Amino acid sequence: MRLSKWFIIMIIVFALFACARTAKVKVEHAEYFESVMKFDVALDKYNKAIEIEPENADLYYRKGRVLVKMAIPLLLEISQEKSVSTDDKDIEKGAEIDVSIDHAKIAEAEKKMMKCHEDAVAAFKKALQLDPTMARVFFPMASCYYQLKEWDQAINYFNRSLETNHENPDAYYFLAECYTQKGESQIARENYQLAAQYGSQKAKEKLQ
Repeated sequence: MRLSKWFIIMIIVFALFACARTAKVKVEHAEYFESVMKFDVALDKYNKAIEIEPENADLYYRKGRVLVKMAIPLLLEISQEKSVSTDDKDIEKGAEIDVSIDHAKIAEAEKKMMKCHEDAVAAFKKALQLDPTMARVFFPMASCYYQLKEWDQAINYFNRSLETNHENPDAYYFLAECYTQKGESQIARENYQLAAQYGSQKAKEKLQ
């Protein structure tokens, strides 16, 4: 009887070790795919690791981080499409170039980008739920809220990120941008000044 109990305990320990090892391997694979910018594959690996270790806060942080990275090319695509000028002309040939903005394409890219940020926020929230001390979540979470145009939430998390790194020029800069969107120009200017003080060139240009 004692031998049987010991055998069961050994099986449980072995199973737990095997699960942990499997999760670690998936994280290692995810890190590789993340490093070569295959973010969709990395996301899949992190999701599978989370299935194995659903109480691991770091895995949710990593998932959120990848989702933020997935949104970057979509943001660039939107910016490039919107920057097209309908007044552009081929000066040498004197013929107009078709540079009409593809509004449907922009709308689709914006939808995908917003979904990435919404999913990232959900992942970051889960990470904080599991580990409320995980301060590295605050800045990327604030950045997601900024992209989602949820200014108050963005302000909250940029401020929380500054509690652990009060010399972050990007946090001050985006705080200023949030306050600008809210029409609070004086607080915005104060944050631009702090951003410039800590080295933000963009903030210096805003203050000119």
